[in-house]
Amino acid sequence: MIVKQLNNSVLLYFAVIILALGFQWFTAKNYKLSKNQVLTEITGKETKITFFELKHIFSEGRERDYLFVDIRSIEEYEINHINNALNIPLENIMQKRSRSLLSLEKPKIIVASTEAEAHFAQFLMVGIGIDNVFVLQGGFNKAFEYVIKEFKPAYGFYSEDKAKYDFPRFMNVAGESTKDAESIVPDIETLEITIEGGC
Repeated sequence: MIVKQLNNSVLLYFAVIILALGFQWFTAKNYKLSKNQVLTEITGKETKITFFELKHIFSEGRERDYLFVDIRSIEEYEINHINNALNIPLENIMQKRSRSLLSLEKPKIIVASTEAEAHFAQFLMVGIGIDNVFVLQGGFNKAFEYVIKEFKPAYGFYSEDKAKYDFPRFMNVAGESTKDAESIVPDIETLEITIEGGC
């Protein structure tokens, strides 16, 4: 009796493993490229759109040449978005309907709350075989503030990595008060050097 129960347990164990392997095999078919091929595809060429490039796309009226894919939530999209942007929340990118919408030949610019989310979506999209995928640097909120609402050239090449070095906040721009900047910047002693001579 114990041997029979043991045999049944072993059979059940192997059946579960076979089902798990079969499930993995069917679901893994969605990926057309290996992880290394995806990384090569992403890092092999420039795949970021700067605010300066975005400004030129809008000013030259070329926004119809691109498919703006807004991966923010539906609520965030409804508050504010780029005109004619396609809203596909990040969690829906892998669905068949989304993949068919993204298979258009136009270059795709991913718009997200943060650049990291956009890179994650780019990784997924390239992994399922969608090409010509670009990431909007800085995220939507910064793009709206520095490009769409009013272009600010100082932020033309904005990057989240460089945000901590936001030097324009220390400058008096268009008569704005610099009291906050003055309280942050310490007094610096000046040293006067005189150089004489020359050719």
